[in-house]
Amino acid sequence: MAWTPRTTAPTTGTPPYDWNAGTKYQCTWYAYWRVQEGFNMSDPPVWHTGSGSTGSGYYRNARYWLDHYRDPWIAHNLGDGYVPKAGDIVVFTGTYGHCVVIESKNGDGSYVVTDYNLIGGTEQWGRKTNYNYGDRITDGLAPQPTGNCIGCLEYPDSGPYPPTPTPLDPLTISIVADITIKKGGNINVKLFKE
Repeated sequence: MAWTPRTTAPTTGTPPYDWNAGTKYQCTWYAYWRVQEGFNMSDPPVWHTGSGSTGSGYYRNARYWLDHYRDPWIAHNLGDGYVPKAGDIVVFTGTYGHCVVIESKNGDGSYVVTDYNLIGGTEQWGRKTNYNYGDRITDGLAPQPTGNCIGCLEYPDSGPYPPTPTPLDPLTISIVADITIKKGGNINVKLFKE
């Protein structure tokens, strides 16, 4: 599934980025709609369980997403060897946690990420062009930096993971058979691998 990076701020005041009063301008709501836009999906599969507008609703608290994700999303804990790619959602700890969407990967291995409510300031769209996976995000005008990075969520159609296995060459085994036919119709077969 092809991913289209976003390089400019979405138009404010219009769906899908800020039309939900309960999560307006929040990183979680932005991530949901950014994935929809980036993969050109009509309705992306929700990646978290739980609902509701209170603090117990996982959908509002990014810090819970790695523990409460849904298929087909795949959770990757930081340090498990997974290399994130465009379309993945990086998750951080904190009171409510935070998340950013990976737009693209730079030649030096760093990433271009976007979010709402941190990099660009409180309730603003932001874009960081040199994010290193695993780092906290400390810039921006929001009241506090992110907590620690804890991993990311991958939509499996965003690329091959695990990589498509290479077909094995056909295995050829030579077998020698010693066949003895006994009176009464019994057949004894002994197989020997060369």
